[in-house]
Amino acid sequence: MPINPNKISIVGGYGINHLSEYINSCYWRKQVNLINNEKYADDRNIYSAFKAQKNHLGEGGVLFVETDTYLTNEAWQIIENALLKQESFITVSKNYSKENTGGFVVSDNADNLIKLGYQPKYLNELDGAHRMAGMLFISSKDMQKDFELRKKLAYKDIDRYYFESLIDFEDKFSIKIISLPENFISAFNTKEEYYETLKTANSIKSTDI
Repeated sequence: MPINPNKISIVGGYGINHLSEYINSCYWRKQVNLINNEKYADDRNIYSAFKAQKNHLGEGGVLFVETDTYLTNEAWQIIENALLKQESFITVSKNYSKENTGGFVVSDNADNLIKLGYQPKYLNELDGAHRMAGMLFISSKDMQKDFELRKKLAYKDIDRYYFESLIDFEDKFSIKIISLPENFISAFNTKEEYYETLKTANSIKSTDI
């Protein structure tokens, strides 16, 4: 991974003892802070994001990465270039469609976020919108505002997605859209899918892109 973060936090819940054992067995264990989400059974991930973000306040921006997301080195290079601009952004890949429902993002012609949400049941009016791609960066200048929005939502109900703090954010800060080519990013749910993802990613050469 080309980027070199100052601090890394991993949030765990179910099976956190196994996660802790794994992290402690790795050479990079001292670079990682493991956070226990004791409310994981009720949390759809906004509380996990809240706990992680709280741990990073005052230390610059924070990059949220969904744990089921795999990015190629080329994708990380795009992310690194975006981070250098120090502007809040959300990543997208593919388009929302019957085959790709879920998180959606709508932007204007200047790649500014104007609407987002989660819609797993296909809606025709969202066809062609961006498909969310598992990564959100909140810049240092927007950090406190976003944290307060996420905190307010999490205290009401943690059955929410971490990006819901961006809904109705227009008067608070702006978010850019960063597009990742379809073959630069993938997701997995099982160990088998993860290894299959690695195999597929390793078979893609830069000259094929």
